[in-house]
Amino acid sequence: MKSQRSHFIDQALRRANDGDLSVFEECFTHDFVFTLPETKLIPNSDGSLHGIEAIKHMHAFEAGDKTCWSSVTREIITEIETEDQTFRIMKWVAKNPYKPYIGIENLPPDLEVIINVFQLYTFRDGKICSDFEAYDTMGYLMDIAQRDEEKVIKGIRTILDHETLANMTKSAE
Repeated sequence: MKSQRSHFIDQALRRANDGDLSVFEECFTHDFVFTLPETKLIPNSDGSLHGIEAIKHMHAFEAGDKTCWSSVTREIITEIETEDQTFRIMKWVAKNPYKPYIGIENLPPDLEVIINVFQLYTFRDGKICSDFEAYDTMGYLMDIAQRDEEKVIKGIRTILDHETLANMTKSAE
């Protein structure tokens, strides 16, 4: 059975991923920090996204997934709570791409990619102040590219292209 905090996280993330910016004031602290492997690649940053900009990027990342895959699902495998933190292991599954994903083209229509995501949510004053996520980014890219190293390099270059990220965020608004 899910805890009240677990439901709170799910609802806040759903709203952020759907582009509901009002969720920021209601569910996140003003100094909210969002860290993914991809945020480490953003030029001129400390490797994380902050505040309302983090919420905008959460939506952009979600929109990027939804506009390339027929199905994207998430399942919480494990969840542990302490007084001010929630740790999750979440299984992310993307199936049946219908267009290029992060610059990787000619994906087989029956492709399925699975990654385990380690998530650590920190709370302050009843709101989320940090969302730190880690996963096997290289393995994920290798699975998408079906071990084609040239495609993996193209995917990395796409992620590194700060204009791609800016355009994702802009188009998701």
